[in-house]
Amino acid sequence: MAQEIERKWLVKGFPEGIQPIDAYIIEQSYLISGEEEVRLRRAAPLPGYPGSMSPYKMTFKGPGIYSRKEVEIELAWDQFHTLASAIEGEPIKKEYHRYVVYGYIIEVSRVDNQWYYAEVEFDNEKEMKNFVFPWPEIVIKEVTEDKNYKMKNYWNFKNKNKK
Repeated sequence: MAQEIERKWLVKGFPEGIQPIDAYIIEQSYLISGEEEVRLRRAAPLPGYPGSMSPYKMTFKGPGIYSRKEVEIELAWDQFHTLASAIEGEPIKKEYHRYVVYGYIIEVSRVDNQWYYAEVEFDNEKEMKNFVFPWPEIVIKEVTEDKNYKMKNYWNFKNKNKK
């Protein structure tokens, strides 16, 4: 089982003056959204960007804040749609851009056309602790420890308020 080590920031928008290496429209929902989570995700590249990301994926994530277990499984179209049909609620829609800075992939997303966040994954906890976000002018605050900015919690909140 792989280990995910990451930090997350609430940001004002996409960074200006730097071209992303790729960009997608992503829809994601949750089959399980408790301490452990199982996420279902569909990704389509934006026009003009290569499509290196798997279009259909299911991800298991264990509990944790900075570091947690993560397993991703690529799905076929029919597998994705079978699982998606079991989910009640609307997916989160994200415009998702990936940048490479200092050798790290920095992901910046606009969520449901309302707010933005950035996240960076690391190989180890020392790298994570020493990392300095490259665009301080767009940072509102770091939200790694704020459970309100976990996508599973946002998805639960979004769908609870639609009922």
